[in-house]
Amino acid sequence: MNTPATFILPRRDDPRLGMARRYQMVIGGKSVDAASGMTITRESPGHTGAVIGIWPEAEAEDMRAAIGAARAAFDTGPWPRMSGAERSYVMRRVAAGIVAKADDLALAECLEVGKPIAQAKGEILFCADLWDYAAGMARALEGQSHNNIGEDRLGLVLREAAGVVGIITPWNFPFIIASERVPWAIGAGCTVVLKPSELTSGTSVMMAEIAREAGLPDGVFNVVTGYGAPAGQLLAEDPRVDVVAFTGSVRVGTKLAEIAARQVKRVGLELGGKGPQIVFADADIEAAADGVAYGVYHNAGQCCISGSRLIVEESIR
Repeated sequence: MNTPATFILPRRDDPRLGMARRYQMVIGGKSVDAASGMTITRESPGHTGAVIGIWPEAEAEDMRAAIGAARAAFDTGPWPRMSGAERSYVMRRVAAGIVAKADDLALAECLEVGKPIAQAKGEILFCADLWDYAAGMARALEGQSHNNIGEDRLGLVLREAAGVVGIITPWNFPFIIASERVPWAIGAGCTVVLKPSELTSGTSVMMAEIAREAGLPDGVFNVVTGYGAPAGQLLAEDPRVDVVAFTGSVRVGTKLAEIAARQVKRVGLELGGKGPQIVFADADIEAAADGVAYGVYHNAGQCCISGSRLIVEESIR
């Protein structure tokens, strides 16, 4: 049985592998290199020796500049002061931009991560839907009222943007995990500094460029490429950052939580796990075997919800 071409990586002699794509960070609405001039070179994991991406190697100075841009955009910029409907309009334009550039994004994701092009394309289109969904939610941010706290008294709960959100994402699903966080933060009126994995930074930069083209104001969405220390760690350390969201290992997540706790900073962590798959005696064993294999090995097993713990009823032999 022949494998459809869309489900494999490009051939080693594919002309699309002939030239590495060069990226710049997006800070304060501008495309910039690292202040040091240093770069990170990425070889495609599916094509040994083929350099497919080059992006800046940020240091503390670059991250501080991005945090400053996000802080200024939140404190004095127009985005947090727009209505939910106005923010929604811009975000829908981002979603449309992702769809328009889905093929280019999918190829970059395929080459950087090493996943099949069909899977990458499906993930990109799913992310466009996430941006569209978040855009709808931006119109529906509601508070609460309480009229049972006493005679002639009315209690109001108002929801306000949290401030500057630092987001650190891993290499296995770079576009999806960023799209599960960035649009929700900016939809609420927050500003964002995204630090993607140093291994798969290209599509995160492309996302910020699409957002800029869609009309997102300068400083609302910043992308800093580089290593976890010093670039990513500063998101937990810098008091100008109000919220930190991290996806990755328990070891790094614990360290970031400890740093953020010194400032009582809000933290969201999605760390490693051992997702269980349970097979009972009355299951269709062949179907269960297929499901178990997919649950364990989807994305080569590099999945936040990988079902890598198998619990089988004792009577099954």
